[in-house]
Amino acid sequence: METPEFEHSHHHRTGRPWLDVLLGVSAVSISFISLFLAIANGRAMERLVQSNSWPRTTQQWTAACKRSIFLPVTVQFSMNVG
Repeated sequence: METPEFEHSHHHRTGRPWLDVLLGVSAVSISFISLFLAIANGRAMERLVQSNSWPRTTQQWTAACKRSIFLPVTVQFSMNVG
């Protein structure tokens, strides 16, 4: 019984070895740049969601003493700074 023969595929070449290398390096470089941009975009989106979810406020507490016999008065100031 004979074993079936499989076709062997060969890489497509342009005929110029330097161009084949340049195309391969370009494809890998573009892939890495795309990956870097996707990660940077994801981090920027996380920061954007975080900044839109919680208001950025500053608080200041002051203790004022009115001429009250029983209770001192405490006042809180809140300001939106962002």
